[in-house]
Amino acid sequence: MFTGYGDSLKKVAWLHSDYAKKDFSKKYRKQFLALYDNFDKIVAVSSPVAKHFNAIYHQSNKTVVINNLVDTEKIISLSKKEKIKYQEKLNLVSVGRLHKDKGFDRVIMALSRLKQEGLLKDIKYRLIGDGEEYESLKKLIVDNNLTSEVTMLGKLENPYPYVEASDVFIMSSYHESFGLVIIESLSLEVPVLSVKLATTSELLPS
Repeated sequence: MFTGYGDSLKKVAWLHSDYAKKDFSKKYRKQFLALYDNFDKIVAVSSPVAKHFNAIYHQSNKTVVINNLVDTEKIISLSKKEKIKYQEKLNLVSVGRLHKDKGFDRVIMALSRLKQEGLLKDIKYRLIGDGEEYESLKKLIVDNNLTSEVTMLGKLENPYPYVEASDVFIMSSYHESFGLVIIESLSLEVPVLSVKLATTSELLPS
């Protein structure tokens, strides 16, 4: 929620969505076009967010990019609060809100295909998080006979020990404004396997 009106001397809007993938303001485009004119600065959390936003709203003269801040020291400290050790040869993990936008279903389907081809031996995928897609993802795991290979851990107050103990972090989102979990995983020295996203070109240079 924000406003371009009021008594404050300076007004700043923050952009946390990739407008190329999902423009939440599309229904009220005319009103938003007028509203953005009232801001002194518009802050985007990544360069792709700024680029895609300005392709629609044309505010590049006052748009700046400031990445989300990540307290890596705190993340590393939290990862040491609990010692997790896995027995599998290859441990995969994802963390996030269980929503269709996060694409966890396509990870499950990819694992299903690997199992059909006999390539899933000694591999374990753990999904950390809760949300509206919990039951549908759980059913997808059962329907594809992956209950031994995929575990849903639910919401954890401190997921970092589980990420730190894993071999690979999986980023499967259909769109992300920044990809905070990528930075968190890399700070724990856990490699990230990601789908191609606009923001990953900044976070995971090839």
